[in-house]
Amino acid sequence: MSQISGLPGWAQRLHRALRGSERSVEDLYGCLDLSYGGGWLADALHGRSEPTVSEYALLAGCAGVPLSVLTGMVPIERSLSVALRAGVLDTSEDVSVVIQRAQAILEDFRLLVSWFPQAKVERDRTLAKARRGCSGDGYAKRAGQMTAEHVRDLLDLADDPIMDLVELVESCGVPVFHEALPQSVHGITVRDDVGGTSQALILVNTLDSPGRQRFTLAHEFDHVLHNDGDALIVDRAESPDVQDQTERRADNFARHFLAPDGGVRKFWRKVESEYRNDSAALAHLMIHFGMSREASVCILEDVLRLPKDRFSASLEDPVHRFMGRFGLGEEWLAANENSREPAASPWLLSMALDGYAAGVVRADVAATVLGRDDVATLEAELVRQGWTA
Repeated sequence: MSQISGLPGWAQRLHRALRGSERSVEDLYGCLDLSYGGGWLADALHGRSEPTVSEYALLAGCAGVPLSVLTGMVPIERSLSVALRAGVLDTSEDVSVVIQRAQAILEDFRLLVSWFPQAKVERDRTLAKARRGCSGDGYAKRAGQMTAEHVRDLLDLADDPIMDLVELVESCGVPVFHEALPQSVHGITVRDDVGGTSQALILVNTLDSPGRQRFTLAHEFDHVLHNDGDALIVDRAESPDVQDQTERRADNFARHFLAPDGGVRKFWRKVESEYRNDSAALAHLMIHFGMSREASVCILEDVLRLPKDRFSASLEDPVHRFMGRFGLGEEWLAANENSREPAASPWLLSMALDGYAAGVVRADVAATVLGRDDVATLEAELVRQGWTA
């Protein structure tokens, strides 16, 4: 398959797609009951005649490559499993294990929604509704803010803080996993386009602070809303490309989605008049919007034009001690409890457990969702907890 540059475009695409097959070319001939190097597959691989629809369908079944990818309806780079096998995704070594896990999750996800399709349909409607708010403005910073404001309106969020961001994102059909990722990575968005539908999932790094985790999740949510990139987007911590307009838009979306300007102004007026102390007001703002201290100071500078040096004394103490000064220590700890612990997608885990109890999926599906290798031990635990078919 190396000399393909002179072939018709459809034949070049076919060669690239078949690089993502689990079978060798010789095996494909045998699977299709064709003599090696002969028949319609040989004609296709040599660019002499394009396969018919039925031949494409047969080839898709044998190759383990979606029909939509073989026919060019979906680019290879947008199908995670095919792109990984074909080697057309830039996957660094430090995230290779994470991507393999994401691929396994997506495969089991398709199985689960085949048994519980209605929940997926309803969530897809919510996602389509939210996507109507995506701005196409050419200025990335403005596009991020406009998208955040429009999506908030469409989802009836007003200017209120988002109490459960995971639940909101999953209500749009996007599973969210919190896992210990490499320290250089804030979050990852993985997508697989199969059969004309696109399914994404988001992974957030539990090694980051709770405020950073919320920001990352909102950032990745913007990538999903705008259908950005190929099958894999890895957002790294160090040396972000400030010229990447997609990343700038997603950052500004996260900022305005989590803390809308109107809500910030309204709440700041309230706490400023009530406490008459900048540090106390800042502490309550952090709790209210679930933002880090540094991000909250930047937001106040941006929205209310308050100079950063006005809060310099507020940045000296560790956060837990800072919050404790204003009687918010316990509330801060409760809000961030278990933030360092891995957490599977609540939606996928619920479907996996319901499917196991109904006898339609095995315990290894729940193990994949939970990220556990000890399937037998997990199954014993499920039985003890009453999750029996």
